[in-house]
Amino acid sequence: MQRGDWVKWVDLLSFVALVLMVSTGLLLEFSLPERSRAATVLGLSRHDWGSVHLWIALSFLLLMASHLLLHFRFIRSAIVGKATREYRYRIAAGLLGLFALLALAAMPLLAPVQGGGEHVPQRQYPQQGAGQFERQGQPRQGAGESAR
Repeated sequence: MQRGDWVKWVDLLSFVALVLMVSTGLLLEFSLPERSRAATVLGLSRHDWGSVHLWIALSFLLLMASHLLLHFRFIRSAIVGKATREYRYRIAAGLLGLFALLALAAMPLLAPVQGGGEHVPQRQYPQQGAGQFERQGQPRQGAGESAR
């Protein structure tokens, strides 16, 4: 396979990975939000879809690294100064975007963990049946009564 064919395949697969990554991210955000409990989509829970989303993102990063390697000659010529002014601006914008994406990707790794990272169980509230509050020594307020 020639270099041009590799570029086409890597670009196509990168696009597919990007679309899948966006779609699984939207699925996690809107169809299976936090605390969606036992809800599933296509037989996968929120946790399972999170794993799928992670692997798609990692494959996308691998494809982007391949894309940069396939264009290494162009990048090198632009950095050395053999490229035209327009291409130098494109390279500068691409490098700035790459550094910005790397900074955003590294942010979760560098951010401090709040609360020690331990699992905190949800608070269990007692059932509010008739007579429960009277047993605890507190009169139950009706719908029309207000606290005095």
